[in-house]
Amino acid sequence: MKLPKCNVCNHQFNWKEIIKSEWHYSSKELKCSKCNTKYPVRNSFLLFLIIFIGAYIFSKLLFNNYFSSFSSDSEINLLIELTIFILSAILISLITPYFVKLGTPIKE
Repeated sequence: MKLPKCNVCNHQFNWKEIIKSEWHYSSKELKCSKCNTKYPVRNSFLLFLIIFIGAYIFSKLLFNNYFSSFSSDSEINLLIELTIFILSAILISLITPYFVKLGTPIKE
């Protein structure tokens, strides 16, 4: 698992650049800081699905196996399950830059 590189100048994109381009709503492009080549980020919806489904499955497994016996109150159980879901979604989104696919370069 490696972060993507620029096809023009071979610049290694860093984690922060990729996260910004993934979660930026107006433009789904990754711009090389050395040669100003833009790359469309191709699989942002797929990444969203991976994060959502992965977080849901992980939170259900974790909750059912470890946290469900702490309280008999359904509101507290729901709060614990939602907290686990949000934390697992954040953790999964932190590794998504390693799975980004860049489109065809657009030279500026």
